[in-house]
Amino acid sequence: MVMQNLIDTLETICGDVYQQGALPGTYPQRFFTFWNRSADDHKHYDGQAYGFAWVVDVNFYSCDISDVYASLDAAREALLAAGWVVSGKGHTVASDTDTHMGRGLEVTFLEI
Repeated sequence: MVMQNLIDTLETICGDVYQQGALPGTYPQRFFTFWNRSADDHKHYDGQAYGFAWVVDVNFYSCDISDVYASLDAAREALLAAGWVVSGKGHTVASDTDTHMGRGLEVTFLEI
Protein backbone atom coordinates (compact mmCIF):
# COMPACT_ATOMS: atom_id res chain seq x y z
CA MET A 1 0.00 0.00 0.00
CA VAL A 2 1.29 3.43 -0.96
CA MET A 3 0.72 5.24 2.32
CA GLN A 4 2.30 2.40 4.31
CA ASN A 5 5.36 2.72 2.06
CA LEU A 6 5.55 6.39 3.04
CA ILE A 7 5.14 5.71 6.77
CA ASP A 8 7.66 2.85 6.78
CA THR A 9 10.20 4.98 4.92
CA LEU A 10 9.81 7.94 7.27
CA GLU A 11 10.05 5.69 10.33
CA THR A 12 13.61 4.79 9.29
CA ILE A 13 14.52 8.44 9.99
CA CYS A 14 12.29 9.04 13.03
CA GLY A 15 9.95 6.60 14.74
CA ASP A 16 7.26 9.22 15.43
CA VAL A 17 5.13 9.58 12.28
CA TYR A 18 1.58 10.96 12.47
CA GLN A 19 -1.16 11.88 10.08
CA GLN A 20 -1.59 15.65 10.25
CA GLY A 21 -4.05 16.48 13.02
CA ALA A 22 -3.47 13.24 14.94
CA LEU A 23 -0.57 14.32 17.17
CA PRO A 24 -0.58 13.26 20.81
CA GLY A 25 -1.38 15.92 23.41
CA THR A 26 2.31 16.55 24.10
CA TYR A 27 4.60 17.08 21.13
CA PRO A 28 7.46 14.59 20.83
CA GLN A 29 10.95 16.16 20.62
CA ARG A 30 11.00 15.36 16.90
CA PHE A 31 8.40 13.93 14.54
CA PHE A 32 7.01 13.68 11.01
CA THR A 33 3.50 14.52 9.90
CA PHE A 34 1.89 13.71 6.56
CA TRP A 35 -1.27 14.68 4.71
CA ASN A 36 -2.50 12.90 1.58
CA ARG A 37 -3.72 15.83 -0.53
CA SER A 38 -4.89 13.74 -3.47
CA ALA A 39 -4.77 10.37 -5.20
CA ASP A 40 -6.04 11.39 -8.61
CA ASP A 41 -6.01 9.36 -11.81
CA HIS A 42 -2.55 9.46 -13.35
CA LYS A 43 -3.47 8.90 -16.99
CA HIS A 44 -6.30 7.42 -19.01
CA TYR A 45 -6.30 4.78 -21.72
CA ASP A 46 -9.42 3.52 -23.50
CA GLY A 47 -11.62 5.45 -21.09
CA GLN A 48 -10.08 3.80 -18.01
CA ALA A 49 -7.78 5.19 -15.36
CA TYR A 50 -4.19 4.08 -15.82
CA GLY A 51 -2.66 4.42 -12.41
CA PHE A 52 -2.91 7.00 -9.68
CA ALA A 53 -0.75 9.94 -8.59
CA TRP A 54 -0.59 10.08 -4.79
CA VAL A 55 0.40 13.57 -3.64
CA VAL A 56 1.42 13.91 0.01
CA ASP A 57 2.68 16.78 2.15
CA VAL A 58 5.45 15.56 4.47
CA ASN A 59 6.58 17.79 7.34
CA PHE A 60 9.29 17.30 9.93
CA TYR A 61 9.40 19.14 13.26
CA SER A 62 12.10 19.30 15.91
CA CYS A 63 13.32 21.50 18.76
CA ASP A 64 16.73 21.61 17.03
CA ILE A 65 16.92 23.54 13.74
CA SER A 66 19.94 21.54 12.51
CA ASP A 67 17.92 18.34 13.08
CA VAL A 68 15.08 19.82 11.03
CA TYR A 69 17.32 20.30 7.99
CA ALA A 70 19.31 17.09 8.39
CA SER A 71 16.27 14.85 8.97
CA LEU A 72 14.26 16.33 6.11
CA ASP A 73 17.27 15.84 3.81
CA ALA A 74 17.54 12.21 5.00
CA ALA A 75 13.81 11.72 4.42
CA ARG A 76 14.15 13.18 0.91
CA GLU A 77 16.88 10.68 0.04
CA ALA A 78 15.00 7.74 1.59
CA LEU A 79 11.75 8.62 -0.18
CA LEU A 80 13.54 8.91 -3.54
CA ALA A 81 15.06 5.46 -2.95
CA ALA A 82 11.58 4.09 -2.09
CA GLY A 83 10.15 5.23 -5.43
CA TRP A 84 8.70 8.61 -4.51
CA VAL A 85 9.14 11.69 -6.70
CA VAL A 86 10.45 14.58 -4.62
CA SER A 87 10.76 18.04 -6.10
CA GLY A 88 13.24 20.32 -4.40
CA LYS A 89 14.77 20.48 -0.94
CA GLY A 90 11.70 21.62 0.97
CA HIS A 91 10.18 24.72 2.52
CA THR A 92 9.57 26.18 5.96
CA VAL A 93 6.30 25.19 7.65
CA ALA A 94 4.56 26.84 10.57
CA SER A 95 4.56 25.24 13.99
CA ASP A 96 1.75 25.46 16.54
CA THR A 97 4.27 25.91 19.32
CA ASP A 98 7.35 28.08 19.80
CA THR A 99 9.41 25.06 20.93
CA HIS A 100 9.44 23.38 17.50
CA MET A 101 10.55 24.40 14.02
CA GLY A 102 9.52 22.64 10.83
CA ARG A 103 10.21 22.07 7.16
CA GLY A 104 8.18 20.25 4.58
CA LEU A 105 8.21 18.56 1.19
CA GLU A 106 5.60 17.70 -1.39
CA VAL A 107 6.10 14.12 -2.57
CA THR A 108 4.34 12.10 -5.25
CA PHE A 109 4.07 8.36 -5.85
CA LEU A 110 2.91 7.08 -9.22
CA GLU A 111 0.96 3.89 -8.63
CA ILE A 112 0.79 2.21 -12.03
